[in-house]
Amino acid sequence: MTRLSVICVLALATIGATPAEPAAARPTVAVLPTAPGSPGAPPHSLAKVGPSVPIPECAPPPPPPPTNPNPPTNVQASSPSNDNVTVITWTPPADTTGIVQYMISTSAIQGPFGIFVPAPATSAHWANLPPVSQTFVVWSVYQPFTPSIGNGSALPFTPNATAAAGAPGAPTPSVAQSGVGAVKVSWTASSGSPTRYEIWSQGNLVTTVAAPATFVVLGGGGPNPLYGSGTFHVDAVNSQGTSLDAATNFASPVAGGTFHSLVPNRILDTRDGTGGVPATPLGTGSTLTVQVAGRAGVPQTGISAVVLNATVTNTTGSSFLTIWPRECPMPVVSNLNWTPGVTVPNLVVVALGDSGQLNIYNLFGNTDVVFDVAGWIGDNTNSTGNEGLFNPLTPARLLDTRNGQGPIGQMQTINLQVTGAGGVPASGVSAVVLNVTVTNPTVPSYLTVSPAGAPRPLASNLNFVHGQTVPNRVVVRVGDGGQVSLFNFLGSTDVVVDVNGWFTDATNPNGGAAMVAIKPVRAFDTRPGFTGPPPAKTPLGPGGTAIIGALDVTATVANVTVTNPTASGYLTLYPNNVSRPLASDLNFVPGLTVPNLTVVKSAPDNTGFGGPGSFAIYNFQGYTDVVVDFYAGFGPPVVPLNS
Repeated sequence: MTRLSVICVLALATIGATPAEPAAARPTVAVLPTAPGSPGAPPHSLAKVGPSVPIPECAPPPPPPPTNPNPPTNVQASSPSNDNVTVITWTPPADTTGIVQYMISTSAIQGPFGIFVPAPATSAHWANLPPVSQTFVVWSVYQPFTPSIGNGSALPFTPNATAAAGAPGAPTPSVAQSGVGAVKVSWTASSGSPTRYEIWSQGNLVTTVAAPATFVVLGGGGPNPLYGSGTFHVDAVNSQGTSLDAATNFASPVAGGTFHSLVPNRILDTRDGTGGVPATPLGTGSTLTVQVAGRAGVPQTGISAVVLNATVTNTTGSSFLTIWPRECPMPVVSNLNWTPGVTVPNLVVVALGDSGQLNIYNLFGNTDVVFDVAGWIGDNTNSTGNEGLFNPLTPARLLDTRNGQGPIGQMQTINLQVTGAGGVPASGVSAVVLNVTVTNPTVPSYLTVSPAGAPRPLASNLNFVHGQTVPNRVVVRVGDGGQVSLFNFLGSTDVVVDVNGWFTDATNPNGGAAMVAIKPVRAFDTRPGFTGPPPAKTPLGPGGTAIIGALDVTATVANVTVTNPTASGYLTLYPNNVSRPLASDLNFVPGLTVPNLTVVKSAPDNTGFGGPGSFAIYNFQGYTDVVVDFYAGFGPPVVPLNS
C-alpha cells in the first residue's frame, strides 16, 4: 500500500491506492439510456441488510425408514464358465417401500467393503473376487442410509478365477480419471485379438465398447451410466472367452457444472413488463417470480445456476432484495441494498431448481427491478467438455484511468486487453471475472461492459451519480483480440478494473474448476446476534483483517455487504496465504450499506490460517460491519474428459 492511500480525507470513497472525490446525494439513474431522475436521500440514510439468523433447508427431510426393515431372501451365487465374474441374485422382501438400493458384501474381503446396486435390482455382478470359499450377504438399504435389520446370506461359494484357453490377456494397466459428473476409464489394448471390452462398476456391467477403443467416459450425460465413486474393472472378450479383469484406482465424479457466457440480454424489467411480469414496481413485502430457463440463451434443461446483473431503480424506501430458487424457502440473505431514490446494480449468481424460476423479495417501499442475464452454469450431465472451467487468480489490477490514461468520456468506448494480463493466459480464454469500479464521475450515468467487437447490448453493469465511487463484479465474454469494451453513457468517469479469474474456452485442454451452486446461506456477520466464527459480533476496524473459513473449495462465490461504516474506505478480499494485493472489492462512504458479489480465490490445503478454502477480508480504515452470504463454490481442478 502506498503512502498516498493512507492520507485520505473523511467522506472520500476510495479505491485501492488513490483517493476519490466526495460522494454526493444519489439521484436515480435509469438502467436504460434515459434521462436521470430526481435526487433522493442523502448518503447517511441507512439501507437495510437481511436479519442475521441461519437459513432453513431447501428441501424437507426424507421420511423415516420403515419401523421394521425387511431383508432380501433366497440369496444365491454362481459363476459363468470361463469367466471371473460372480453373479449374486436375491428375492426382494414382500414390502419394498422405502428401499433405494441393495448392499452386497463378501466374507472374503474384510472391512466396510462391498458393492451397491440401485433398487429394484435383483442381481449384481462382482468381478475378480479371490478364488476362495466365501459367503455373500445382501442388505436392503432405506433412505436415509439405513440397512435392514436382518440380511440374506448365500451358501459358501468359490468364484472362478481363470480365463478360458484362447481368451484375451487382461487389459492392463487400467486408470480411472475424475471429471465433472463423470469418470474416464482408460486401459491398454489386450493381447489375444479382443473384439470388445466390458466395463464394470458397482457390480454392474455398465457398458461394452468395441476394440480397438482404449477408453470410455461413464456419466456426464453420455450413453454410459455411472453408479458413483469406486474402482472400475475392465475385461477383454473374444470368441474364446473373457479375460481376467483389470481394476482401476479409486475415482469419484466431481460435482458442479461449467460456465457458458452470453452477451448480456434483458430478461426482466418491471418498468415495462419485460419477462411477462406486471409493469409495476415491486412493493413492500412483495415477492415476484420470474422465468429464467429457456430464455435469452439460457437452456430449458441441464442448468444448475444463472449469472445475471440485477438492478433496482425508482426506489422509494431503504430496503434490500433477496433472490433465490423458487423451490426453496426464502433464505436469510440479501443481494442488493439501497436507500430511497438510488439506482443500485449487483451481479448475482444463484442456483436454479427444476422450475427454472427465481423468486425476488423486496422488504420495504417500492422498487423497479431489472435483470440482465450474463451466462449460465451447466450440470453434471453436460460439463465434460473443455469450455467453462474456472481458474481463480489473486486479484490483479488491469486498468486505472487515473494513472495517465484519463477518464472515459461521454458516449465513449475504450477497449481493455484482458488476455495475457494479470495472470490470464494469452489464449484459451472464453470469459473473465472482473471487479469494475467507477470513481470521480462528473454526472449521473451508467457503464456497460461487453465483448470487444460485438454490438453493445441493451444492458448496464454500473449505475452512478456525480462524485460517487461504485464497484460491481462483471463476468464478461472475451471479444476480439482478447479484449472487452467499456462504454460510458454521460459525462466522464475514471474506471478501475481488477481481474479475479478466467474461464477456459473450447480449445483449452488444461482444465480448471466446476461451479457448485448451493442454497444461499449466511456465513458471517459482524453485527450482534450472529452465531458465526470470530470476529463475528465485532465490527472490522481500521487495517483489520477477518479470516473466513469457507468450504474446501478453490474459490468462493459470496455476496459481501458492508453496513454501518464510520469512514470512507474499501474492502479487499484475497487468499490468505499470499500478500494482500493492490485491488478492492467494495468501496463505501460513512453510513451507507453497499453490497458486491465477490469471486475470491481460496487458500489451498492448509497453507493459510483458517484451513483449506479460507480467504481474508481487509478493511482499509474506519469501522464497518461486514456480512458474507455464500452462493456457490468452485471445486478441485479437473482436466476435461474429452481431451
